[in-house]
Amino acid sequence: MHMELWATLAGYGSEPRGPPRSAQHRLYFKNAEGKYISPFHDIPLFAASEEDKEIPAKRSKINGSEVVFNMVVEVPRWTNAKMEIATKEPLNPIKQDIKKGKLRYVANIFPHKGYIWNYGALPQTWEDPNHTDNSTGCCGDNDPIDVCEIGSKVRSSGEIVQVKVLGVLALIDEGETDWKIIAIGMDDPEAEKIHDIDDVRKHKPGYLEATVDWFQLYKVPDGKPENQFAFNGEFKDKEFAIEIIKSTHEYWKALLHKKADGGAIKCTNVLVCGSPFCCSEEDARLIVQSAPPPVNGDPISTEVDTWHFLNNLGLTVLYSFLRQGLLQLLNWCLYVVSETGIVVRSTATVQQQPLLDSHKARFRNWAVGLAAAVLIAVALRAMEATTHSDAKLPAHKQSCRPDDMAPSGSSLQGQKFGNGTSQAITADAYSAAKFLEL
Repeated sequence: MHMELWATLAGYGSEPRGPPRSAQHRLYFKNAEGKYISPFHDIPLFAASEEDKEIPAKRSKINGSEVVFNMVVEVPRWTNAKMEIATKEPLNPIKQDIKKGKLRYVANIFPHKGYIWNYGALPQTWEDPNHTDNSTGCCGDNDPIDVCEIGSKVRSSGEIVQVKVLGVLALIDEGETDWKIIAIGMDDPEAEKIHDIDDVRKHKPGYLEATVDWFQLYKVPDGKPENQFAFNGEFKDKEFAIEIIKSTHEYWKALLHKKADGGAIKCTNVLVCGSPFCCSEEDARLIVQSAPPPVNGDPISTEVDTWHFLNNLGLTVLYSFLRQGLLQLLNWCLYVVSETGIVVRSTATVQQQPLLDSHKARFRNWAVGLAAAVLIAVALRAMEATTHSDAKLPAHKQSCRPDDMAPSGSSLQGQKFGNGTSQAITADAYSAAKFLEL
């Protein structure tokens, strides 16, 4: 059977089942022919591909110099409901995660609101829990590989977006490797000038540092410790990220051919030829029809209005900056050594001297900047030691939320952890500039 897969993804659609904002809610997927499919297994990894032998998306076409991937959006930016591909259900619809019998929402940790990117997964990838990653020393988390899409558009849950990969962050989540791919939609206005992780630092300063902080802290309001990272929280570049994607694609292929143990994962699919888990169109239709019909759901949880204030958050952000700065300084030193052999030497040739002077000047600027940041960190630590731990925010530093998410005058209940206090704040407007003023 020959299968044509589309370069444009307008043909993909979704069908809701069950009441929204409930444990029964599911979002099933269809292709352009109206067939019910699995977003985990039937949507190709590569945005423009043809079937090759048994596995779709084995070969990729190149868009200019970019390999373009498909991303399944699970959670739109600035929302809180932890939506995810249901890997343990037939056809793998999107559902809201449940913990201890309750729908799960990601906490708002000041100054963030929900997820700070469009969050989702790459189809036809799998982080094998039986394989120990050589670079992290930990096994996979038994899920498709996660994606943070950093474009300017707010996407929709269930949307299929063509993205180019920029880099990757290695989160260690409860002892498991949980890769976070950084990508940007090909239709984003900034996609033409952002090609690698360093371009993100240039055009979206602070975004990567905020990403590290978000993943480090997002479980703290639930009483869990901060998350850890491989590589000291350093983002790896595009080339490294693509190699990780390739390896997880190979693990997925093994899973679909019963060459790997996926445990409770459901591999039911409609389009993966040669897979023992391939089902008929009729079987897929019956799976969807067995789910409850879509009806009106419950009101959205007030939990999404809660803002959490963590002690030492300012220091955490500063330390993240210092960590990233030190890593960049180290990378620059290695670059200098590789380019010139030895950075400072008395026998430098006339041709080398201008390059050496440039490198030394840039090195000096980095050193001065980092020294200043270290002094600021020490000063803040000293100030913190002399400040009463339960001091409330001054009135002029009370913050706010987006108008479209909290009408003027609505109340937000913020909670400070550790030795802090609880404090209610009023939301009148949302301004990133005010966040920066803090």
